[in-house]
Amino acid sequence: MLFSTMLIVCGNVNFTTLSRYREVNEKPYRRRFEKAFEFLPFNVELVNLAIAPSSRLLCVMDASFLPKSGKATAGLDRSWNGCASRVDRGLEVSVIRVVAVETATAHALSAQQTLTHSELPTEITRMNQSL
Repeated sequence: MLFSTMLIVCGNVNFTTLSRYREVNEKPYRRRFEKAFEFLPFNVELVNLAIAPSSRLLCVMDASFLPKSGKATAGLDRSWNGCASRVDRGLEVSVIRVVAVETATAHALSAQQTLTHSELPTEITRMNQSL
């Protein structure tokens, strides 16, 4: 019910707004969001529903750059900005996708923020982290 409610909300999606669209107080939403949720198995099930079982699939990884100018953003580092063809200050997010070859559609399985250089142990490179 959470995802269907999020799709019909106009404007920002927050606990107060969710409670307006459902006959549920905002506290259950807050309590539920305090618990961890495994998105990978959930996304795998969604992909299984969206793609025919006989489809040829590829697994791909893509790193996306998000420019940030502040200093207080967690994970802020210098990363490759493909749009500008240079290293810039911002966030990098690695996304693993499943691509259905016949229909040329991609479905995201997992997204994770790349660790900063200072957070990585010295023996692990950015390439090792990606792998």
